[in-house]
Amino acid sequence: MKILPNTKMTKYNPDKFRSEVAMLNPSDAADVATNWRGKYAAVKNEMAKQTEKFINVGVTGGTALVMGWFSGRDMYNKKALIEDYKADVLRGEVEGVTAADISDLTDAEILDKYLSDEDPTKLFGIPKTLLATIVLGGLAVWKPFGKNYDPFVESAAIGALATWASGFGAGLGYQNAERASVEENGNGNGNGA
Repeated sequence: MKILPNTKMTKYNPDKFRSEVAMLNPSDAADVATNWRGKYAAVKNEMAKQTEKFINVGVTGGTALVMGWFSGRDMYNKKALIEDYKADVLRGEVEGVTAADISDLTDAEILDKYLSDEDPTKLFGIPKTLLATIVLGGLAVWKPFGKNYDPFVESAAIGALATWASGFGAGLGYQNAERASVEENGNGNGNGA
């Protein structure tokens, strides 16, 4: 009958372990050291993988947060630009454009037709979030920072892509709803005036 070893968890005592290993013959001591070194390496590698995953998630979320913050600020500035333009048109301060010219236009159409060069959400006519996605995606592909940083650059590229795609989708949904409101109510504010 085989006797099972004591399965009770005891606190690790390095001195006791050392003395027990010292009593073994050299071959058995080498086997014990190899076994424990392998276990240590496996745990260390697994912890490194988990830490990298945790950091990657943080980098992805952090990139999305920062880009979202800048994007939100730019969207606010875009909305203010359009509202200021509408007010200037209504006051007659814009040459060649009357209130009738913009009454049936959505904000996006006013921006595209009259203010496209001033759109604060774009740089060189390309959305800033898309430009950041292209830059970070290029860095993720060409890997100029070395293999130690590649996973983090890839995570930043994923965060940028998620931010751009989310903003693009939200913009399409907003424009669709705005267009439907203008068509239904005549001016987008629901009162037909």
